[in-house]
Amino acid sequence: MNLELRRLTEHDEAAYLKARSRWGLDTGLPFTSDFDASAPFKNYVQLLEDRRLGKDLAPGRVPDTHYFGFVNGEIVGRLSFRHELNEFLTRLGGHIGYGVVPEFRRRGHARRMLELSLPISRAMGFTKVLLTCADDNIGSIRTIESCGGKLQDKVDAGAGQPLRRRYWIHL
Repeated sequence: MNLELRRLTEHDEAAYLKARSRWGLDTGLPFTSDFDASAPFKNYVQLLEDRRLGKDLAPGRVPDTHYFGFVNGEIVGRLSFRHELNEFLTRLGGHIGYGVVPEFRRRGHARRMLELSLPISRAMGFTKVLLTCADDNIGSIRTIESCGGKLQDKVDAGAGQPLRRRYWIHL
């Protein structure tokens, strides 16, 4: 599989909009946050860069870098790397979160994006990263464990939610 993991550029607007339109909400999560379709796409690319640099973060947010998985010019998924952990991320979110566009699931894209993110994490000075997933998300469990994730524990994610598995990957 020839998957490229990289940040967005202004030239990726069509690919981003296509992936976003195909995302759906079956995961309960948006494809990405704070995208404004009425603003020029370059504003969104700049917003992501500002977040990477920790500029003008909303309360409760930490610096993060958004990467996108591209195959043949098409976005198949997205991955965010949080540069630090706050209380919420330590409990439920972790350093790395990812998602794959529905039509590209079960093809190994999540695993490949996670694999490609680990050397980036190491280059940023991390020796280990935390990943979490719902206790009933078999796909994410397999992805994380196949990339070396070691289960630390399972925590309560709130009323009506499955337990949250917390994994560490040592780099």
